[in-house]
Amino acid sequence: MTDGDSIVDALLAEEHQAKEDLSALEKMDMDAADLTRMLDRARDAISAAIK
Repeated sequence: MTDGDSIVDALLAEEHQAKEDLSALEKMDMDAADLTRMLDRARDAISAAIK
């Protein structure tokens, strides 16, 4: 596997995880105990992606 392939694979994995996280957030009740944790995770993933 070339470096380019591994970079693309990593970016696709990040995108897939972000989509799953956002889908989970949309389904959560605003009073859910995990809501803050999931929002923090989404924020961290977005911050890492734009660096």
